[in-house]
Amino acid sequence: MIESSKKTKNEFSLSLWTDLYQITSAAAFFINGVNPRVSFELYVPKLPRNRNYLIAVGLEHVVEYLSEFRFTDDDIEFLRSLPQFCSTPKEFFSYLKEMRFGGDLWALPEGTPFFPREPILRITAPLIEAQIVESYILNAINYPITVASKAARIVESANHINVIDFGFRRAPTPHAAHFASRAAFIAGFEATSNLEGARRYGIPAIGIIPYSFVLPFESEQEALKKYARAFPNGALVLIDTLKPAEATREVIACGEKLRGVRISSKELLKLSRNVREMLNSAGHQDTKIIASGELDEVKIHKLVQANAPIDYFGVGAGLVSPAESETVEGTYKLVEIEDNGRIRYPEKFLSGRKILPGKKQILRKVDDNGKYCGDCISKAGEVPQNNEIACIRKIMERGKLISPLPSIKEIRKYCLEEIRKLPEELRNISGRYTYPVRISPSLRKIRKTIFIKKKR
Repeated sequence: MIESSKKTKNEFSLSLWTDLYQITSAAAFFINGVNPRVSFELYVPKLPRNRNYLIAVGLEHVVEYLSEFRFTDDDIEFLRSLPQFCSTPKEFFSYLKEMRFGGDLWALPEGTPFFPREPILRITAPLIEAQIVESYILNAINYPITVASKAARIVESANHINVIDFGFRRAPTPHAAHFASRAAFIAGFEATSNLEGARRYGIPAIGIIPYSFVLPFESEQEALKKYARAFPNGALVLIDTLKPAEATREVIACGEKLRGVRISSKELLKLSRNVREMLNSAGHQDTKIIASGELDEVKIHKLVQANAPIDYFGVGAGLVSPAESETVEGTYKLVEIEDNGRIRYPEKFLSGRKILPGKKQILRKVDDNGKYCGDCISKAGEVPQNNEIACIRKIMERGKLISPLPSIKEIRKYCLEEIRKLPEELRNISGRYTYPVRISPSLRKIRKTIFIKKKR
């Protein structure tokens, strides 16, 4: 998620939000007349630590990118200035100038749970088009999936207590923060402190008074009173973590209606109980307690199990800056080549890791209770059985969106419903459970045939 350091003539073009090798590869393909129709698929080879499943998010970003893909005059001018292209024929740059994405896009609907090796997204297009878009698509998919999958665990651990995204200032970049706010909301978060994320995606916004607001006033009580009067429908204030008891008394003494108080501490259980008791004793039973402070799903789970009197959890770095072992590393691989009416499968067997050949579908089995009980990675076009559903859907055809994408609220509703259909063991944040995923006989047959040919 790279932020531009200055505005340029091509600020609405994302074609250069990529790696140099994508363009040099495209130039080499063009010069050598190599541009067959191909299919690339994006999948995650393995689950990150402490994950039993992942949530597909980021499709909307990909659709926006592909729909608007183009090289502007400014883009072309910059590329021609690079030493790597000093001998590249001008016809290549003319080709880039006219290029638009004209391929097909298949994908899992946003909010769908998925598992290792299952295709999340497929691009079928001329080789140069399909290759150039790789870097941006991976960037637009990997981080949102990482955040959404983390958010789903946090929501699960909160056990129906509302969770708020406080991650804007902790995200890798402002652009990433917006992606994170959207991904977290889809996975079950209730609101965000990120105003641009709220505006851009229609997410409820929430904000707390910063402690710096208190400093210009003579006393904390005066500051709280002034702030509460500015928001008569109910203010949200922060309780000083250094003197929480004294700060709570100041909050009560200000005599104004308060919607909620935020507490941040390493001892949230003890502090939440003390604050709740003081608020209740003063007749503020309706004042909510919002807890924050280096929270993640494990800490939240412990607080919930201890019946901490907390009404909201605010999560920042624990949501938007996950540990390296928790990040999703999706990969984008060439799986099929259409060569003069013949289909070729560029399968490789490297270090024991097998890339499944050809265009594929996910067939998801549903039991009698409506729960998901196993997946089959099959050839695209294989017909689902009576108790199976085909998960991957066609999104774009010849570069055009087939039908409008769902709203974020529709995606969120779908996501939460899909998570509820998963086996309970998968949703347990403290246990490891392997969901059954098999490869269809027809796909195994293709792979075996390729392997035999390669051994000859």
